[in-house]
Amino acid sequence: MFSVFARYRVVPPNGSFAANSVLLRVFYSGGMMQQRRLGDLSVTAVGLGCMPLSNGRMVDLREQALQTIHAALDQGITLLDTANIYAPAWDAVGHNEALVAEALRTYTGLAPLTNVLVTTKGGITRSLGEQWGRDSSPQALRRAYEDSLRTLDVSCIDLYQHHRHDPAMTYIDQVRALQLLKDEGLVRRIGLSNVTEAELDLAIGELGSASDGGVVSVQNELSPRHRADLDVLARFESVGIAFLPWSPLGGATHAKEFWPRFAAFADVADAVV
Repeated sequence: MFSVFARYRVVPPNGSFAANSVLLRVFYSGGMMQQRRLGDLSVTAVGLGCMPLSNGRMVDLREQALQTIHAALDQGITLLDTANIYAPAWDAVGHNEALVAEALRTYTGLAPLTNVLVTTKGGITRSLGEQWGRDSSPQALRRAYEDSLRTLDVSCIDLYQHHRHDPAMTYIDQVRALQLLKDEGLVRRIGLSNVTEAELDLAIGELGSASDGGVVSVQNELSPRHRADLDVLARFESVGIAFLPWSPLGGATHAKEFWPRFAAFADVADAVV
């Protein structure tokens, strides 16, 4: 069985989870957050995608952003998703990773942080003048990894995800560059993001699947609005790889439209309210 994680975004002006609390309650059973397998780990069925906390107005609301992560931890969330390029500008790369690190460092609640999995990504570049690119060469991934390691203030990254295909290289060479990091003990687990079914098959053939200690997770876009990767989803399920959908509510600019447009969300709300 593949694992499904839903990102939620909490930007509460008064500590209220508002509509997001409805989604959270769906994943509670017997007072406990439901768990999903991610490789050799068990994490909560709902994870916090931290990217929105480094965008738009949230950049100037750092204390509120920290409170958002703290609130997620208080709710029992044990999966925090970030990336080096989640930042308000090209010269602030690492902004979101630094925010996550600060949130964990300043957390004073009751949730055990030893159970929290922080995952980050590398492979996309941002440079002077907001020039976006891709670089998945072994040297570039090593640099990105080392920068993330310092920013997150950890000794090893528990789950490192390849962010997006580099068209200048074969995909097999890109996953081999990831494997080099794992072979050196620099990352504990490997994940992929924004992959096609063909790319996933190549990666599994080279690294193995979750049961082999190879690819343990894939993060692609999936929501009632975006259904393009259902073939990839079926492939995840067949090999036991965890699936971490990004923008499961359609993205920050579309989420408010979902309740009236997609009956499934209204059915969930009616069932738990």
